Amino acid sequence: MSKKLPFSLRAVVALAQTLLLSVTLVYGANAAAEEARMYTYTTVKGDNLRNIAKKQLIVGSNWQLLQTTNQLKNPDAIATGSRIKIPVDAMRMEPALVKVLSVQGTAESNGGAIKAGANVSEGSKISTGDDGFVTLQLADGSTLTVQSKSSVRLENTKQFANASGVTDSIIRLDSGRVETNVAKQRNSGGRYEIRTPTSNMGVRGTIFRVAADGSGERASSEVLDGRVAVTSIASAGGNTGAGNAKSAEVALNKGYGTVAAANKPPLLPIELLPAPVMTALAGRLNDTGIEFKFSAMVKAVKYRGQLARDQAFKNPVADVVGEVVAGDVKIRFAAVPAGEYFLRVRAIDGLGLEGNNGEHKFVVVKPLAAPLQDAQVSGATFTWRAVDGAGKYRLQISADEKFSTLLLDESALSAPSFSPATALGPGNYFWRVLAIDKGGVEGIFSAGQNLVVQGLTVPLDPPQVDDARVTLSWQGNVSQMYQLQITRDERFHDIVVNKRVTGNTFTVDALKKGFYFARVRAVAVLNDVQIVDGITPWSEIRSFDIFTEPLNLTPLR
Repeated sequence: MSKKLPFSLRAVVALAQTLLLSVTLVYGANAAAEEARMYTYTTVKGDNLRNIAKKQLIVGSNWQLLQTTNQLKNPDAIATGSRIKIPVDAMRMEPALVKVLSVQGTAESNGGAIKAGANVSEGSKISTGDDGFVTLQLADGSTLTVQSKSSVRLENTKQFANASGVTDSIIRLDSGRVETNVAKQRNSGGRYEIRTPTSNMGVRGTIFRVAADGSGERASSEVLDGRVAVTSIASAGGNTGAGNAKSAEVALNKGYGTVAAANKPPLLPIELLPAPVMTALAGRLNDTGIEFKFSAMVKAVKYRGQLARDQAFKNPVADVVGEVVAGDVKIRFAAVPAGEYFLRVRAIDGLGLEGNNGEHKFVVVKPLAAPLQDAQVSGATFTWRAVDGAGKYRLQISADEKFSTLLLDESALSAPSFSPATALGPGNYFWRVLAIDKGGVEGIFSAGQNLVVQGLTVPLDPPQVDDARVTLSWQGNVSQMYQLQITRDERFHDIVVNKRVTGNTFTVDALKKGFYFARVRAVAVLNDVQIVDGITPWSEIRSFDIFTEPLNLTPLR
């Protein structure tokens, strides 16, 4: 029979038990709120709870926490290879390095310069401009590419002390877009989260994308591989920090995405659009015209195109959004240096979710120089100087100097000269030429040169006058169009008749009494549409008198 404890001692023991129970309940509540946050330690020869606590815990003497958590009777009797669970909240942490793998275009860290190869620390803010990209590598090997026009903060970048590279990372995307490839977490205690003003994304080894608008009202997530848990944020005192309270959660598997609006649960998983079909894209392009065209797909409203130097897209160089026009998609990039590139294109649906990537590898080459054209076209033959490395040439003839109305476009000329099968009629033309290398890549067009093809002078017969009527006739093809002018002065300033007519005779009625001058010339009709005056020479000027006033004074046109 045990002895009764004195009253004062019993009171102390009761108080201690109450405090222990309170601590257990508080810790138990925290553990329940974060079930997955248990680090698993595998024992080695000679381990006991005391030395494990000393290595792993903030309070190195608190081996009793390990004993309670793992329900162990003897802290010294632990078999080699045992798995000991350690609450992450109680573990020692140390700073983890975040390395800058690549920087493209305008980008900065905390308002200053950021360079590839440097390290950035916890709390750093990474911002990119319209042409900027930054790829970061975390201590566990995960990579994060900050896309153009984005703002990201490294809210938490730590690793567990003495835990072989297990990390605790929280990335906050304030606005813009990020793409991330998360290393498979080697321990259940590790954490990788991306947080936006409206949602949190927790992952355990996956490839996914996150976008957040600048207003803090909307964020989207798209999973390309693995699994992501998306938790919406119900604001309780602000968009960031401890004021946020977790609400509804949606699990996203590979090929699905969701949208989370402020103070609303995420949408149920939405299947991402398939990758665009891009089988016929060019494999070689010149650096002045990087454009890709392919057929649009159903449900896509826009398309995103990205360029990178590497297939993993850790070194992106450009990002554009292309529209759908008449069933076709055009993705065009600004000039880039010569070299090998990788293209990614994905469709964007009506919710703004971006689909699966279509990929294409191609080479950008420096284009061949523009050929030098002959100053004069000899007869009906166009000639230019040969260009080294050229396999073919392309010749264009246009009715306008902007080359918007092409009359001829020959792109398979093997020699630096060309004679059209049909001679050009009288008219004003422009022509230019480019060289095509042996790989099929077009070079740069030469400057457009003006070419005037003049017709023969039209012989104008003496006018035939009958009272107030005059008939003019000339020698020429009756199917040709002509321009006829009648004026009161020999310099043709006071013109009373200016008409285009077809045939070789024309009669003017109701001319007022007086002395007149007349002339005629052939008119050029280009491509059966465009009429050009002022190309062929005028005929000789003929004069005549009208001696009587006309009875009909209807104004002449």
